Amino acid sequence: MSMTTHSEHHPGSGIYVSAGPWLTFLELSLDGARLCEQSALHLPSKVQYAWQSPVHPILYVVTGDGYDPDADSCICVVNLKAESGNPTEIAQVVRLSSRPIHTSTDARGRWLFVASGGGNNCPNRIDVYKIGADGKILEHVPQSATLGTGILPHQILAAPDGKYVFVCYRGNAPQDGYDEEPGSIVIYRLGADGRLADHQTVAPGNGIGFRPRHIEFHPNGRWVYAAIEEQNLLQMYEWTGGRLSHSPLFSVSTLTQDDRKAACPQVAGAIHIHPSGRYVYVSNRGNVYRKGSNRLIQGMGENSIAIFSIDQETGEPYWIGNVSTQSFHPRTFSVNDQANMLVAAGVLGYEPAGDSREGAVPPRLSILAIAGGGHSLNLLRTVDVDMARGAPFWCGFWRKPMGAGAPARSLKDVS
Repeated sequence: MSMTTHSEHHPGSGIYVSAGPWLTFLELSLDGARLCEQSALHLPSKVQYAWQSPVHPILYVVTGDGYDPDADSCICVVNLKAESGNPTEIAQVVRLSSRPIHTSTDARGRWLFVASGGGNNCPNRIDVYKIGADGKILEHVPQSATLGTGILPHQILAAPDGKYVFVCYRGNAPQDGYDEEPGSIVIYRLGADGRLADHQTVAPGNGIGFRPRHIEFHPNGRWVYAAIEEQNLLQMYEWTGGRLSHSPLFSVSTLTQDDRKAACPQVAGAIHIHPSGRYVYVSNRGNVYRKGSNRLIQGMGENSIAIFSIDQETGEPYWIGNVSTQSFHPRTFSVNDQANMLVAAGVLGYEPAGDSREGAVPPRLSILAIAGGGHSLNLLRTVDVDMARGAPFWCGFWRKPMGAGAPARSLKDVS
């Protein structure tokens, strides 16, 4: 990455950025002007996602590659320095049978959940692991063979009360002669022994034209916001009495102009709610490959962070505006603890046709300041990524563990 490395310590926000099999820990200065690499830890294979323990100075990192049969699919339990979040060592490695896509814990840090699938010959599955008092994985919890599932899980997330587990099954669009595979949000009851039980499936329109990628709970615990990938929508559902509304109460586009999808296919990405509960952010990704080519389409896709205000009485989201990341395909983004900085990881680059390199854009990090209590974003700078390690597939700010009973944290990223 084009940044200062291993320099003197400057107080700021620690952030993890993955690049291929490397987990890099960086420090972002308080004003966003300086990004300094503190360390880099090599993991068994490509980092897919990570989740910080709410109790211990531990980061659970899942690695794998659905398109490389020789890649190790596994969970890495990474020890962190308690006062800074700097990774120190891989304390434990647990092998997985399928490429992981997402991982998370419950609010008390007692259970680790893993959603797997996608790629070549990678079966869709969800797994639960019991976590010990020291934060390490004790055992895998077998699930019923009759447990209901969907198509291509993209996120697994426990409800705030820890009694239910939500899985976003993205489904697949029709292509190459194959019919559309429906999407769904499936909710399971979580037993005291870690076993899951079927509870509810939400699939508006029987899941056709419904591609839920990620959800996030509002701080009040009653509203659930979902990024609907291929439809480029932000949807709001109500969660009361252990039941999710069967259809969204509100649905709004994440794009500045919906007709952009005709020129360049668009997909929504990560979603995060401002700690105040008054604003929600969603990343827009230009699906920028020209058909039949590995080159990207410059200027036709929308790569941005969409900002919405939340009506505090009804939960309805109102679009405020979109802020460009000046990057391509911001797959993940993260908000720091102070809620004054947002970092987005653009996983793709752009190479112009021909031999000229003029106008080329590498994968990069975008650093944005959060202002107005969450109402506005301002792009401060971009940091180009050195592709020697790989593209920035995931990023997430470090948060100091709050101890037993604290809410589980995803580092405000998402894949």
